Amino acid sequence: LASKHYPSIGIGGDLYDVVDMGQGLTGFVIADMSGHGVAAALVASMFKMSFHTHAANVASPKILFHMLNELMNPLLAEDYITSFYLIVDREQSTITYSNAGHPAPLFYQHETGEIIELDTEGYFIGMFENGGYDEKTLAIAEGDQLLLYTDCIIEMTDAAGQEFGRERLKQLFAETIANYQGQE
Repeated sequence: LASKHYPSIGIGGDLYDVVDMGQGLTGFVIADMSGHGVAAALVASMFKMSFHTHAANVASPKILFHMLNELMNPLLAEDYITSFYLIVDREQSTITYSNAGHPAPLFYQHETGEIIELDTEGYFIGMFENGGYDEKTLAIAEGDQLLLYTDCIIEMTDAAGQEFGRERLKQLFAETIANYQGQE
């Protein structure tokens, strides 16, 4: 596991976390609160606390998102949360994931050299009473790589106002995998 966190301002609403669920299961979550600054950080704190309260006991990303949506919906008037959650099952060599309106993570499949966008049905957490979450399971193998990120990286613009974009991120991810390992 390698991570980098570069906040655009001193305090904000982006977060990621890892939870050991026991029995060879590990959960990885990334989330982005709407808004910026202290208000977004407070929502992030509530989300993280709610996530940890339930994640260790719920082995289904879509069920966990339904639970978190039910908890957060009454608390978020105009705000919302995008999130992606996956559970790695080391014994079965699978990942099971669900997406709540978050930019689709990139999964590099070593065997085929393909980069797959991991996405499912599901609305932002807190936006609607029923988020309509789904989940998918994918086999994993040694050498596979996963990139979780928030929208900041793909929406960053250059001097000409052109966004970095998802396709450029895919290309950079492929180049990085070919030339670097781990924290590099």
